Amino acid sequence: MRDSWRLAVLRNSYPTASSRCIFKTSQHWARSGDSLRLAVEVPVGAEAEVHVPAARRRDTTAPHWAEYVRSEPGHVVYRVPHGRGEFAAKAESG
Repeated sequence: MRDSWRLAVLRNSYPTASSRCIFKTSQHWARSGDSLRLAVEVPVGAEAEVHVPAARRRDTTAPHWAEYVRSEPGHVVYRVPHGRGEFAAKAESG
């Protein structure tokens, strides 16, 4: 498994005249010891899915307001509303 984080914007509630994205999400990840950490910021009016690189949910930590959605091969997926938060996962040995 690679250290691959994914942040997918699900919804933007701001009305627009075009289909262009008018908001910006941000993310920053770092590896520290035996854990990977991801800081995310989702703008007001948006909702996102955060794909945390982990085999199992118990190998992750998420903000209390993040909703567990599902597990996929190599990722645990959380849905988050607007705001800032930090996710973590156990780093793969090797």
